[in-house]
Amino acid sequence: MQDDLRHALKRKAHKIDIDAPYEEVIPIIQDLPEFKAMENDDEARRVAFSKFVKRQKEKLREAHSDDESAESNRKRKEPYGSRMRERERDRDRDHEREDKYRSHNRERDYGKRRDDRKNGRRDDERERERERDKEKERSKRRDEDIEMRDKDKDSASQSGPSPTKARADSPEEGEI
Repeated sequence: MQDDLRHALKRKAHKIDIDAPYEEVIPIIQDLPEFKAMENDDEARRVAFSKFVKRQKEKLREAHSDDESAESNRKRKEPYGSRMRERERDRDRDHEREDKYRSHNRERDYGKRRDDRKNGRRDDERERERERDKEKERSKRRDEDIEMRDKDKDSASQSGPSPTKARADSPEEGEI
C-alpha cells in the first residue's frame, strides 16, 4: 500500500513542495485513490510521504552533482581537442552509416540472386534459351547438309559416273 501511495505521489510530484510538511500536502493528495485506500493507517501515509520526499531530494542532489561534474569536465577540456574529437566522432559515425548501407545493399542483392537461383527462375530460363539456340543451329546445319547432298547427287547423276566415287556408307569429311 505504501508503495502504491509513493507511486501516486510521483505522478503528483510537480504539485508537491518537497520542503512542505505532511500536513500542508494533505489537501493536494487527499483525492488520490491510494491515499483513500490507506484511510485507517495515517502512520503508513506519513511513512510513504517521508520516503517519497527523501527520494525526491536524493534525485535533486544527484542531478545537481551531475551538472557540476559535467561543467568541471568541460572546463578541463581544451577547445581545440574537443572539436577534433567531435570531428573524429562524426567521421566515424558517417563511415559506420556508409558501411551499414553498403552491407545492407550487398545482403539485399545477394539475397535476390540467391532467391532467383534457389527458385531456378533465372538459370533455368537461360539454360532453356541456350538449348533452343543450339537446337536451331543443329537443325539449320542438318538442313544445309541435306541440301548439299541433294545438290551433289543431282550434279553427280547429270555429269555421269565419277572416277572417284565415294561409298555411300562412308562418312563425309567433318561428319564424325
